Amino acid sequence: GKPGEARKPPKRSEFKCKKCNAALVVREGKTGKFFGCSAYPGCSQTYPCTDDGKPDYAKSKGGKNHA
Repeated sequence: GKPGEARKPPKRSEFKCKKCNAALVVREGKTGKFFGCSAYPGCSQTYPCTDDGKPDYAKSKGGKNHA
């Protein structure tokens, strides 16, 4: 986005975090789209987005879970 422009809230997906079972949200990063846990900052688990728009659970990152 542009400076001063309000961020859009992330959209919750039908997919669940394998670490804490919260809904995953689609986010956009420097390297493209990825899934992040909606329970952040309590759980910082992330999953890369596959070509078909699903989380790649085998390549998860993060995982600090305080829940």
